Amino acid sequence: MSVASGPAADEGSRARGVAVRHVVPPLLAALALLAGCLPETAPRRDTCRAVVPALVAAPPRIVVLSVEDGRLGRSTVDVVYRTADGHTATITCAFADPDAAGLKSGLVGVRTAEGTLSPARLYVLDRFWLADPAARAEGLARLVDADAKR
Repeated sequence: MSVASGPAADEGSRARGVAVRHVVPPLLAALALLAGCLPETAPRRDTCRAVVPALVAAPPRIVVLSVEDGRLGRSTVDVVYRTADGHTATITCAFADPDAAGLKSGLVGVRTAEGTLSPARLYVLDRFWLADPAARAEGLARLVDADAKR
């Protein structure tokens, strides 16, 4: 195996170094952003979406219109939904570190049009709805995404 040396080898190394320096920082920034956001955001969105059927009585089908990061900050998620009778509403879920909150889901608050859930109601929601795979699956079966409905 021969190793090139001299001015031509130096030029090629420098050109590759310049190209790598221009590509690596944006790539690292994108990966850091994904690593920091995706693991945190997706479960929070799924949890907030799963809260809707627990709070909406009776209608067999609930159409989820949107699930987005909340207007109240990075630690909130808004779910906009419509019931079978055409009523449209929004719930906002607030989250903290699950260990700090003492709740399995990390959910620390839910606001509806009627107001904020009490700590006791939030505990029951977390313990007997969100943490119970059968109850959660039954509720999620009632949800239809607006995109899937079309």
